[in-house]
Amino acid sequence: MATPEAPIHDVVHAAWQFVPLATDEGCSRQGWTRPPDRGRRLRVLLDAYDLPDGERQRFGARVADRMEVTASGIERLAAAGEPAFQCLVERGVPGAVRRDRAWVEAHAAELDGAILS
Repeated sequence: MATPEAPIHDVVHAAWQFVPLATDEGCSRQGWTRPPDRGRRLRVLLDAYDLPDGERQRFGARVADRMEVTASGIERLAAAGEPAFQCLVERGVPGAVRRDRAWVEAHAAELDGAILS
């Protein structure tokens, strides 16, 4: 699913995976014994990238959009017969991504507030 994209998409994906922007269950799957302070970690990440305020606007919505692109892309490739993506569907990955997406959508205002100067 790799394609040329705007650099902001890499930042969005890094935030999703490494903050992590996920449900408490999703954080646990990644090895966290308790969920981290996601807002603080997101701010540190975006500050390290020196992401300007204009790119931080509606950042939570950008993450949620990227998550849906990922989940639907997995399903599309699985339906096209790609074995690796069929395995991901069988393991319930699109559903887990969408649960994390719902968490991001529910907390978008809180996350956005944490990252704006």
